[in-house]
Amino acid sequence: MFKIDNIYILTYNYLSSISNNSILGGYNKMKHKKIYLMLICLLIIFVFSGCEFLETLGVKNTSNLSNIMKNIDIKDFSWKTSKSDGADICNLSFINNSKYDVLSFTLVSKAKSNTSANNYYTGAWSGDMYIPSNTSSKEIPVTISQSEDSVLYAATEYATEEQFSQTSPKELTMFIVDDDNYLYYAVYNYEAEKWSIRDDMLVINAWPQEGISKSLPQITDKMVKSNDVSNGIWTATIYEVNNEEYKSYIQKVKEQGYSKVVEEREASTNNSGDSIHNIDKVFNAYNSNGDYLTVTYNSKTNVLNITIQSKQLLETGNA
Repeated sequence: MFKIDNIYILTYNYLSSISNNSILGGYNKMKHKKIYLMLICLLIIFVFSGCEFLETLGVKNTSNLSNIMKNIDIKDFSWKTSKSDGADICNLSFINNSKYDVLSFTLVSKAKSNTSANNYYTGAWSGDMYIPSNTSSKEIPVTISQSEDSVLYAATEYATEEQFSQTSPKELTMFIVDDDNYLYYAVYNYEAEKWSIRDDMLVINAWPQEGISKSLPQITDKMVKSNDVSNGIWTATIYEVNNEEYKSYIQKVKEQGYSKVVEEREASTNNSGDSIHNIDKVFNAYNSNGDYLTVTYNSKTNVLNITIQSKQLLETGNA
């Protein structure tokens, strides 16, 4: 990677060659003076706009990753338990006392060593929601499985408070947002007492200005996590959207061309009456180009999800 230090070195070497060349004529001196001024201007640009200048070239400043590794502390992330009304279900609320905003998280717990074989539970607790710095999430039920080797999300029932008390945390994973507006994937291993953090090179609050995403009205006043348009498909998650804002966005979508409505309904919740992991509302429609849009909304987490697929992808499976 080309560093600012290289500009200093090039400038120093060049100026040294000028000062050591005693046979230069007046014309050459003037020529080199102009080049000298150009190098100085270039040096100033790099000094005062270094990181931003590099990012415009597609080169991300990686210093934030090392800063996060130094500053992140597992003690800043915790949870509290509560019991669901009318059901023996253990709910947890994620507490974020860190300096970072959190977008979605998953806690995997394992059975304590003194737990009997009949109650050897593995717990899974996850939520896709926006949890700003120094705030707590909404309550989320814990799911369990009877197998230590079970695959995450394969759990078939909700945990009681007694069952959850028989487990201890194993791994915490979450997406965090730093000051540079980039998304970082953080994993904490409780047994190793160690963080691993990956930079996914995904910019928060960036709405792509190319491809099929341009066919949709933009959302500029919310936290937006989106992918680049790839192979004729684009997905985005928008956080902290209330019910009225969802209705307003659907109306804008229709006005912008997605008027061939296939489905527009409210989804039912599961048998427990809990909708934290379910969608409340669904909207599917085509535009005149044949592109297909799906918008889902969860009123309990205030999360709106968008998926749009091009006509070519739908017809051929290739974009």
